[in-house]
Formats: sequence, C-alpha cells, structure tokens
Amino acid sequence: MSFENEIRRTNHRKKKPNTFLIAGYAAVLVLCVVVMFALGAFGKDDKPSSSAVASSEQSSFISMTETSSSESTTSSKVSTTSSKSPTPSTTSSAVTSAYVPNGDWKLIIANKQHPMPESYKINLSYVSGNYRLDSRIADAYKSMISAAKQDGISLKIISGFRTFSGQKTLFNNKVNYYINRGYSRQKATELAAEYVAPPGTSDHLTGLAVDLISPDWYSYNSNLNSDFENTKQFEWLYNNCAEYGFILRYPKGKTSITGYAYEPWHYRYVGVDAAKDIMSRKICLEEYVAQMQ
Repeated sequence: MSFENEIRRTNHRKKKPNTFLIAGYAAVLVLCVVVMFALGAFGKDDKPSSSAVASSEQSSFISMTETSSSESTTSSKVSTTSSKSPTPSTTSSAVTSAYVPNGDWKLIIANKQHPMPESYKINLSYVSGNYRLDSRIADAYKSMISAAKQDGISLKIISGFRTFSGQKTLFNNKVNYYINRGYSRQKATELAAEYVAPPGTSDHLTGLAVDLISPDWYSYNSNLNSDFENTKQFEWLYNNCAEYGFILRYPKGKTSITGYAYEPWHYRYVGVDAAKDIMSRKICLEEYVAQMQ
C-alpha cells in the first residue's frame, strides 16, 4: 500500500467519527428545540393571556351582578309583600305605600312609614269656600258643622284636602320658620316634621282630614298650638265628632305612634263605628288598625 493510499484510508477513517458527531449534535439540537417548545407550551398554560384574564374578570363581574340581582329581587318581593299588608307598627321604620286595611278606604293610613302615592286619585267636593274633601264624606262633614252650630258652636275650616305641591310648600315654609329663629337646616327640618307632614306623608292627602278652629282664633294667636284644647270648640268636637264618623287624629301622648305632635284641631273621617270605638278607648288610628289584624 502506497503512502498516499494510507493517507486516504486514514482520512476516511477520521471522517466517519465526524459524521457521527454531527448527527449527535443535530439530535441534541432537535431535542432541545422540542423541549423548549414543550416548556413554552406549559408556560402558556400556567400564565393566562390578557384575553383570558379579561374573560375571567368578566365572569366574576357577571357572577357579582347575578348575586346583586338576586338580592334586589328578594328585596323587591319583600317590599311588594309589605305594601300589600303592612301592619302599622310603633317600632318598625320600614317605609311602604299608604296602607288600606282590609281594603276599607275610610281607614287608609298615610304617615311617615306609609306615604301616599302621588298617583292617588279621589273625587273631591267643595265643602266651604275653596276647601275640598273626599266627596264620600262631604255630607258627614256638613252635618257635623251644622250640629255644632245648632249647639251654639261656630267652627272654621282652615285646611281640607291638600295637593302634593301644596303640602311641599307648607313643609318648606315651616322649615324656614325655624331657620329664621336660628336653628340649623337639619334641626329646623326635624322640628318642622313634628307639626307639618313632609310631602307625601300628610293625612290631608287622603281627602278625609280637616283642620277646624274657632273663627276668632287668629285674632288672639299667631299660629296653631295646643292651647286650642282650652276652647269650647275643641270641647264640642272632642265629645261629638265620633257621632259623625270623625276622630281626633293626633291625640295627646301618641306622638311615638303617629309620628306627629298633639294636634287638637286635626280631625279625620274613619266612619261612625270605628270613630266611636277609637274615641271611647282614647287610642289613635294606627293602634286601632293594628288591633284589627
């Protein structure tokens, strides 16, 4: 064998290990690529994309919305149930619509817990000057005034049915009255609410209430106050109003129940039977209705 042939054989033998080495490198490289791809795939699974996060947050929002909606529905059902038969309570602060016990319009209760809906409609009749009352009680009212006159008692009506806007004006005037005397608006509003019903909560909105005084009351007094109980007009009304279906709506000592201070001039039609029972037992309308349940 020549030296050149030996060289070629030697070179040939050297080339074979290089081929295997290259193939090995290639295999390792392919394996690394596969591993890197796999790790990349797992990384994507472990860390959600921004769209996945948004989708997750949206799901949470929907879940919270559904929960809130469910709670609102429950609350609505409770409110609806209460408005159907909300027994007047001296301790409950829940506010529902005006309450008509047993569907008897004569006993409708409008107060701070049971405000009148602005859509409430009634037929009105003029009973004296521009003063109006529910047409169904106009005759009873006139009979009472006539009977008092026959007994030598003159009565003057100063308030009957009131509109929502009229009630709002009266309330705001009372608030300003106390503000002008140095009270803060908050305190003035609280004081005003003791004597003048906030809009929507007045007994006068029912068309069944009337304020009566002596014709000369304002000749000696600047405003209405409890001193009216010392007049012969009050004495006659207190002793005879039930015969015509009326009651003293806000009796003395019942403020915690009615929500309003004693008003010896404020009378309310409830029907003769109920009026006689209420006046004889010296209770208020809220107590009478509560005892009906």
